[in-house]
Amino acid sequence: MCQQCADLMDRFYPHLNDEEKMELLMSATAFPFAFPDTLEKQLRQLRRRTDGSLDGAMAYADTAMTKVSQFIRARDGDRQ
Repeated sequence: MCQQCADLMDRFYPHLNDEEKMELLMSATAFPFAFPDTLEKQLRQLRRRTDGSLDGAMAYADTAMTKVSQFIRARDGDRQ
């Protein structure tokens, strides 16, 4: 992880250990494909909309992805 990403994780999730930080980045953000400014927005949103725990962030991200998947399926209908 780049130093900017590590600094963001320390700022938004200082209570998580390194393994948990990486799990959150990989599972709940666009890391490693996004630039740090995008990750900062995503981490800020996770902190604002959850209790700040790893479980809360992961549950929020899972719910968000499920909604996106449902929208795409409804939009695309039987084309899949």
